[in-house]
Amino acid sequence: TTCIAWLSARLDEILTAPFAVDFGTEVMQWHREFTNKTKAGARTLRKPLRCPRPQCRLLTLTWTEGDTYVCCSNPDCGARIPLAEYEAETQRLSEALQRGELEAEVA
Repeated sequence: TTCIAWLSARLDEILTAPFAVDFGTEVMQWHREFTNKTKAGARTLRKPLRCPRPQCRLLTLTWTEGDTYVCCSNPDCGARIPLAEYEAETQRLSEALQRGELEAEVA
């Protein structure tokens, strides 16, 4: 709060100063560095496989970058699958598809 108050009082002068470009570049570098360190802005990605629980089987699996689990977003299920287990199943299905043992719709 103190930093924002200080910056707000001086922002007009900073933006019109000869060092404005350098200042902006440094702020963007700090933002990138701190975002990476704190996992801020981690994306949540939809995963292509169906939920493995027999009572669910919906295409509602998601994974948030940095997490060790893939989660089912179905509120009636909420399954949490270890990422390594999900990746092994993805590999197994991919190999079965390549061998012609499965159709893409089934996987």
